[in-house]
Amino acid sequence: MEALSQDYKQRLEDIKSAIQESELLSTYIDSEEPDDYAAFKEAFESEIAELYQEVANAAPLQLESLELALLDDGLEGLYMPRILGYAVLRPRVDARGYYYRPQDHLRKVMHAIAQSASFPELERRIGQGVTVALALSTNVWVSNLMDAIPNKIPRNFYASKNDSSIRTPEQRLATHARYARQFAKENYATASMPTSVEEATVTFPDVLKFLEYRYGHDVDNSSLSGPLFELLTTENLKPVPGYKSVLTLTGMFQEMPAASENKLRDLLREAASDSAFPDPYFSFLASLHQGNTVEITPEVDRRMAQRVGTSGSGLVQQYYALIEKIHANGINHLETQDAIRVFIGDQKGLSDVVECVRQTVLRYFKEMLGNLDTDNYTEFFEASKLFAVHFEIFDNESFKQEIRSLSTRYVKSCMKIYTDKRGRDYQDIKKFVKRTWVDLGFMTEREITNFFKTKRTRKPASA
Repeated sequence: MEALSQDYKQRLEDIKSAIQESELLSTYIDSEEPDDYAAFKEAFESEIAELYQEVANAAPLQLESLELALLDDGLEGLYMPRILGYAVLRPRVDARGYYYRPQDHLRKVMHAIAQSASFPELERRIGQGVTVALALSTNVWVSNLMDAIPNKIPRNFYASKNDSSIRTPEQRLATHARYARQFAKENYATASMPTSVEEATVTFPDVLKFLEYRYGHDVDNSSLSGPLFELLTTENLKPVPGYKSVLTLTGMFQEMPAASENKLRDLLREAASDSAFPDPYFSFLASLHQGNTVEITPEVDRRMAQRVGTSGSGLVQQYYALIEKIHANGINHLETQDAIRVFIGDQKGLSDVVECVRQTVLRYFKEMLGNLDTDNYTEFFEASKLFAVHFEIFDNESFKQEIRSLSTRYVKSCMKIYTDKRGRDYQDIKKFVKRTWVDLGFMTEREITNFFKTKRTRKPASA
């Protein structure tokens, strides 16, 4: 956790001063009416939210420091329900529906809420968050939290939200997922960069989760270059499980200043030279290709190729030499197809490195068919000639089904436009599908007939 910068501290102090001098706060203190607190909240909470999102985007490692600063009594409980949500949802949850480890930051947030003079208003907005927090925590953690709250009213409120019906892993995970949907579009990701082996062993998975979020969204990651460089150049962290995955993500996505670039390149090439590196590397890369957290674009591949090298004899270098060729020439180039064929022939058919090549080629098909207008359907006919070539190269049913799904989606979009079954466009598409899809293994003749058959709606029987 990084300390909050002086600039952010000052801006928070300015907001706090404006709050304390506000007539709206005075009105609420005199009346203690919920409507007056709502008016006060509406006037100031947006300023806090704006500051929070600025820090989240530009200086995410300072987020927990900001959240602790936002617990200040002078802010009168504003934004506390959001902070609770972030503290509940940020930590990783295991398959049993529990936090991987006790959450000290969450404890501080819940304790501050319980101590807040604005608790009568806060309790209207925190019920679900408290329930989820207690459900995902151990009985010992919950008992310690309750014992530390001297005020009977918030303690009893927390106890009332400790839902004993949430007992099974499925119930805990479902409760967590429902709550997370409320925050799905919000950026609250952060992590603490470890400095010791003991910290790294525990926190590397959190760092990975954080980096995947950052690299999967359009945010400014320049503030991460220094902390990541310091982490990756700490010699005693290199053997810790997770280090190489952090190194990999940094190599793929993180822009580095010139002073750090050469050292990062050396670290990656040193790692790639280890004979034990390729298997876990390609397993991790395949999971990134198949997942939805980050996008492995040509730009990402080129950055990694430059850093890890393409001229060595190691598998990682050979892989990026091939990937560079694919991006330079395209998947319709004979030289590229031959290079893929040779590379695949040297690997095990179901290996992760082959899956990474398949996913790279599949990305080109997705872009090709996803961006194709219905009035350019003849380009689809041309693109389909490539299907059989790459089906033969990869000999993989999952790859074929992905292309089938993309093709089916495109033809259906055409059928919505060309509705005249006697029209030339409709007939051209239909003839092409009947002529090629059986050979490609997309459909049987009967399935194609049904695909183009108009579904008739039965007329209601007359009385």
